[in-house]
Amino acid sequence: MDIQASAQSFLSESYNLVPPPPPPYNLGIYRRRLKDFPLPFDSCAGISVIGPVTKKCIPIVLVVFIMVLISSCVSASSKPPDQNTNADVPAFVRNPPLQEEEVFGIGGAKTNSVTKSLAAAEQRARQSLTVQLNANVHTMIINYAGARGIPGTKFAEHIEELLTAALLNESIPMKRVKTGDDTFWVLIIYKKTDAAEKVAAIIEREASRYPDFKSMGALKLMEAQLDRIATKPELIDR
Repeated sequence: MDIQASAQSFLSESYNLVPPPPPPYNLGIYRRRLKDFPLPFDSCAGISVIGPVTKKCIPIVLVVFIMVLISSCVSASSKPPDQNTNADVPAFVRNPPLQEEEVFGIGGAKTNSVTKSLAAAEQRARQSLTVQLNANVHTMIINYAGARGIPGTKFAEHIEELLTAALLNESIPMKRVKTGDDTFWVLIIYKKTDAAEKVAAIIEREASRYPDFKSMGALKLMEAQLDRIATKPELIDR
């Protein structure tokens, strides 16, 4: 028996002393004390002693849930057109052709106006065509300049600018397709032989300002460069 138990036994036997009973359990006191410590209890986990706090949290949870639901719906509706799920998307979009004899430009657009959608799709198709041709022009000129130890970046960029302007004015859309969700798809076809001749004509015209490229034989070089293109065209829809 420990000392505290021995002391209580001695007092009880000697002086007939009985320890006082514990104070009555007062729920109100504990409620007031819980309010002084809001952090562990002021949450929606809910403790029966603080039922009103739980009731206040229910509208907050509902508002948050509704906001998340609305935001998910908006994000889903603002996605670009899915070319794999739309059954009426044209074949040249679902499975772009290989560029063996021609270079293709493919563009798509969907706006709140039919006129704007068509114009945007055509612009993006031209952009697709221009990006491909300019990349090959740049490669051809840089390779020619590098083999001769002369700078070629400035000349290449100049030719690319002129070619871009020419293609924007001359390339004509071959196919325009409007799908059920009001998306326009446009296909532009440009023969590789015509593209090589166009590039060669521009280079020969501008070579007087760049003597190092005057006798480069641009037509043959460009034809050989374009023959290396056998990949599918890049689709631009945004």
